[in-house]
Amino acid sequence: MSYHKHSSHTKRKRNRLIRSKTYLAGGCFWGIEEKLHKLPGIVSTRVGYMGGFHKYPSYEDVCSGKTGHAETVEVVFNKRILKFQKLLDHFFLIHDPYEVHNKDSQYRSIVFVTNKQQERCFLRYLSQYPEIKTELRFQEIFYPAEDYHQKYSFQLRCNSFNTEDVDVFRRICKGNKTKAEKKGSGKYLYNKKKGTYQCACCGTNLYYSTSKYDSNTGWPAFTSEILKSNLLYNPKTAELRCAICGLHLGHRMFDGPTLSKQHDCINSACLYFNASRVARKKTHKKPRIFTHKPKHLTKLGLQWAKAAAEDMKKRQLINQ
Repeated sequence: MSYHKHSSHTKRKRNRLIRSKTYLAGGCFWGIEEKLHKLPGIVSTRVGYMGGFHKYPSYEDVCSGKTGHAETVEVVFNKRILKFQKLLDHFFLIHDPYEVHNKDSQYRSIVFVTNKQQERCFLRYLSQYPEIKTELRFQEIFYPAEDYHQKYSFQLRCNSFNTEDVDVFRRICKGNKTKAEKKGSGKYLYNKKKGTYQCACCGTNLYYSTSKYDSNTGWPAFTSEILKSNLLYNPKTAELRCAICGLHLGHRMFDGPTLSKQHDCINSACLYFNASRVARKKTHKKPRIFTHKPKHLTKLGLQWAKAAAEDMKKRQLINQ
């Protein structure tokens, strides 16, 4: 029995998530992010800009070559599964670390380390392969790229798959950016229950039922999201995607009933509704009445307690 407890504790400890972060630049961040996600132990990624001198750069600013930023991928990984050395091995395989770029090029190869341990690991790597042209720098200010760049060319595998229609989900939510489910066909179009609408692929909370309204368009409509960071919005195409797994959800318009005019038109098949728990009925307890002689009271206190008990009995008889 004690051995079983010890082994289960050891297993839980081994599977515990220990997060670490680094930043990798090595060409177009779309491809680098997609290839990094195939590596076991990757927790999350974001694309953005780092290594420049211009504050809050846009994609167009970086492309001009005048900001000094490199297209960079923020990588959060589980140290128990993926060591930094193996992450470097993979990074050097998915891009060319020997290519020489202009010092201000957005595609130059850089490893932005976040601690001394990562720095020592990179220097050991460099001592073995001195011909590598990849720069070593400590983490600088990371500016996340625009939403439409995030998970641009891929979607993650579903780890919490819940959908009303698998066929529609595969056709509309996966590998699609423009099509929508048939008008008026969605399960949640007229749903009025209280709860939370989640991503059908990864279970991320997207919308509260309180923000849902009837837009008379034939698709579920919402005036606001739970967290802006949970959605990716492309202002050029109006597409909405899940920020965690990249799933296509629908489109955003600005003809809604609130001051913000926000109108998120979402496909039912791309959502999962998690109903709120029904509140338990409150049970009113009967008032306590002294049925025995209270302890540690003075003679005057005993007289008062007896009188209070008699008064309580009279009140109950009147209420009945």
